[in-house]
Amino acid sequence: MFGIPMIGADICGFSGDPTEELCSRWIQLGAFYPFSRGHSAIGTVRRELYLWESVMRSAKKALGLRYRLLPYFYTLMYGAHMTGAPIARPLFFSFPQDTKTYDINEQFLLGRGIMISPALKPGEVKVDVYFPKGRWFNLFDYAQTVHEDNGAYSTLDEPKDTINVHLNGGNIIPMQQEALTTELARKSGFELLVAFSEERNASGELFLDDGESVEMVGDGNDWSLISFGSEVVEGSEIKISSKVMNGGDGFGKDLVVEKVFLGLDFDLEVTGVSINEKYSDVKVEYEKKGYFGVLRIQGLKQLIGEEFAIEVEIK
Repeated sequence: MFGIPMIGADICGFSGDPTEELCSRWIQLGAFYPFSRGHSAIGTVRRELYLWESVMRSAKKALGLRYRLLPYFYTLMYGAHMTGAPIARPLFFSFPQDTKTYDINEQFLLGRGIMISPALKPGEVKVDVYFPKGRWFNLFDYAQTVHEDNGAYSTLDEPKDTINVHLNGGNIIPMQQEALTTELARKSGFELLVAFSEERNASGELFLDDGESVEMVGDGNDWSLISFGSEVVEGSEIKISSKVMNGGDGFGKDLVVEKVFLGLDFDLEVTGVSINEKYSDVKVEYEKKGYFGVLRIQGLKQLIGEEFAIEVEIK
């Protein structure tokens, strides 16, 4: 809110000696700081994340998701550069009409779509999470969902090695694979996570550049901006499409969309999948738990830097 997008506290604390539990919960939260680092003062106890088994488990889980979300983080950095919009945001930033969000300071959003709800008290394994109106999909298990008609609190389990991270319906999040370095993560295949809104549509963006140049947006030839959209067409077809807003200098030409996950609110049977009007032999799975279902399309080989339209025929 002060115009400093790269913000984050020293994970596990700078001065003083953290407990094992505090460090475990802190890395779960700190993994989703825009600026995420462990750091401490001389003379304090060592706190490398691998020193405790419980902290290591928490770190692997939370940092694993952070690395998968690096394309989303980087796109938010582009947005902050262009408009000043913060990366980490209070809930009221995206839900200004919901007055219940005004006093909430123990949850926050990354961009408009991802909500972080940490455990902040010793011994806490359940948290009261406020969900604004809409659909919310658990990013550790897409089939675990919450649907709120007006906005309300829900008490959720938050095991010692887990933090609650949810994606709001209406968003498309580009993700890549876990890796030990950002360089390796950037070379992995993409997964598009499509969370439909109540109106059964969703949208999102992806910013790409070489990852090394100092200037985030140069002369227009060294970066790409891609927009995504998805909708259910007349109840017989799901369409996921992309549009290259700035083609850059071939960024994304060698990166492939390998998977698409869609969060849906109705039963279906897939009768065919086509890409750019050509039928494709891909693996399709559908799983329903309670109110929502998850449609998985795997085996895609669509270049993300080229415009595409994936059409899923359903009945």
